[in-house]
Order: sequence, then structure tokens, then C-alpha cells
Amino acid sequence: MKVIAVVSQKGGAGKTTLTLALAGHALSLGQRVVILDLDPQASACSFSNFRERAGLDDDRMIIESAAAAVLDKKINAAAKVGVDVVIIDTAPHDAPSAMSATERANVVLVPCRAGAFDIVSISQTIKMATLAGKRPVVVINATRPNSRQPHEVFSAVATMKVADISPHHLSHRQDFIDAVTAGQVVQEYAPGSKAAAEATALGIDIFKRLGA
Repeated sequence: MKVIAVVSQKGGAGKTTLTLALAGHALSLGQRVVILDLDPQASACSFSNFRERAGLDDDRMIIESAAAAVLDKKINAAAKVGVDVVIIDTAPHDAPSAMSATERANVVLVPCRAGAFDIVSISQTIKMATLAGKRPVVVINATRPNSRQPHEVFSAVATMKVADISPHHLSHRQDFIDAVTAGQVVQEYAPGSKAAAEATALGIDIFKRLGA
């Protein structure tokens, strides 16, 4: 079983959107996935409620609220029932829980919007991952479709030399938003869409890094 931590000390980076995109990729591979929601805002758990109302609640994707103190227990329980991937959706402005998730992860992802303040803010998250002995992967998130924003962030992150950067990103697309309301990951909601294609390309990259 593999563990992914999605970490950002800045709010609004799109951690849950990234989490659901990767969960959707796991489902498309026929894998079972558990999402552990450490964020008090509980966005991932809210998605679980939408999914249940849509009649899509099943054991392929389990979403649970969690705290740093019970991460080991939750991860071990997932392993015992044959889960393939655990994705930890962390809370912003909570360094202790983010560090706990980082320490337990096989891959640490740092979502980053394409703005100057966002690029500056990820340096703290990257430093934390480095202290935990991990080389994080920056994922550019919520860019304007067909803009040069991703290329600008690629260049900025490359200068840091302490993190990798995924060559794939997620754009700000309506299908990501509408899929949540429908209780579906975007690969289920709009399988032929550009949003689904972006999520799939990113998932392939990240799962290769996992060796999954």
C-alpha cells in the first residue's frame, strides 16, 4: 500500500481538488483508495456526503475525518483491508499535522496556484518536507486554461532545487466544480473532458513516482 500526502501551509491551494483527481485515477485503475481528511473544514468529507446522496457510496473510495494522533491507526487499518492507496488531505496553517502526514507518506505533493504569493508561500512547505527527509513534488493547480501560468511557475520552482515539479497540472475548469456537486470524481463525471484528461495525466505521473 502507498501513502500520498497533499500538503500546503497556505489555504486555497486546491488540496482537495488534487486529492480527488488522484483518487479518481486510482479508481480508474481498479484500485481501492482511502482519503483521510485532516482539514477542519472537512471538504473531502463533504464530498463523501455528496457521493452518498448520489447513490455512489461504496468501498472503492472511503473518506474519513482524521487527526494527526490517529494517522498510524488509520493507515494500518487501511492496509489490513487491502486498500491500495491512502491520500492524506491536510489542513493549512497546521504544521504539526502536516508534518505527521509528510513523515508517513511515500510521496509528498505540494499544490501551488500560479501567483507570486503562492510561489513564495510553498517554500515553507518544501522546507518542512525536507526536514522530514522527503523531496516533495510541486503540482501547479487551478491555472487559467491555455495560459502561460504553468510555465512561469515551472521556472520559479526549478530555481529552488529542493523539490521536483510535475510536468502536468490542473486548470481551473467547471467540470472539476460540477463533479463535486454530483458526488463524482471528474473521471466519472466527464470522462471525455479536458479536466479528466488533466487529472489522468497527473495521476499517471504521480503513480509512477509511487511505483504503483
